[in-house]
Amino acid sequence: MSINGRYVRIATKFWTDEKTIDLEPKVKLLYLYILTSPHSNMAGYYRLPKAYIKADIQLSDKELDKGFVKLLEKGLIKYCNKSCVILILNYYKYNTIQNTNQAKGAANRTGELPKNTLVEDYKKVVTTYADKHKKELYKGLPKGLGNTELELELELETDTELETEKDHCSAEKKQNIPYKEIVKYLNSRTGSQYKSTTNKTQKLIKARWNEGFRLEDFETVIDKKCVEWMGDEEMEKYLRPPTLFGTKFESYLNQLSVKNTKKDNKTAQLKELYAEAEEEDKNGKKGVDIL
Repeated sequence: MSINGRYVRIATKFWTDEKTIDLEPKVKLLYLYILTSPHSNMAGYYRLPKAYIKADIQLSDKELDKGFVKLLEKGLIKYCNKSCVILILNYYKYNTIQNTNQAKGAANRTGELPKNTLVEDYKKVVTTYADKHKKELYKGLPKGLGNTELELELELETDTELETEKDHCSAEKKQNIPYKEIVKYLNSRTGSQYKSTTNKTQKLIKARWNEGFRLEDFETVIDKKCVEWMGDEEMEKYLRPPTLFGTKFESYLNQLSVKNTKKDNKTAQLKELYAEAEEEDKNGKKGVDIL
């Protein structure tokens, strides 16, 4: 069932997430192993006998049992003891299904599984993170088995977390932030080729959007700064997302008069922008953006 050379996406916030930050080192190792196991598949839903784990990462029975209890309590995994099948509950969140063929490939893998107690849990995960590929992902799923009392208790807790996550994802979709339109407008005015999918650019746009600014405000800021800075070799380089969509966005928006800096004294503006760039560099050295 394993696929040689298959890559798995693990977010950098693995080390700081509230569910993992306080886990003991051997429990983190166990979770990393489950995420990247050579026995895993592209659905994060696969057969993993505990004997395999003990052999691969040299954990004692006590350490393994303790680790499983912790990961189950945290709502990171579910495990069917009857058929040795494991389900990573946020796998599709970070390893998204991109197209129909990929969904069919995942369905082929899950179709190989024996009967287990996690079929309904898997369906809920699909609904939360891969709903548009639900039809393909549901095909060929094995029959379910009855749950034990403990499994039902853990399932109830996990279902609540999945519903919360689904609500969060829905809220993101409802915002419908026009990243593409904003960046496309900037590129059309400046002849640049900035990408609307860049994490840092999206974070800046989202921050301003959450403050109540809308598409026309972004276009106004872009227009004003283009009038002011275009044609000036020293100032043109600041016609970029970090400067335009940063914390001075509102000031730029409410700027009453706009003059081309080529005809105006720009020393003060340059000093201000250099200071911003230096601060940006410092912040960049302190850490990286987390996906």
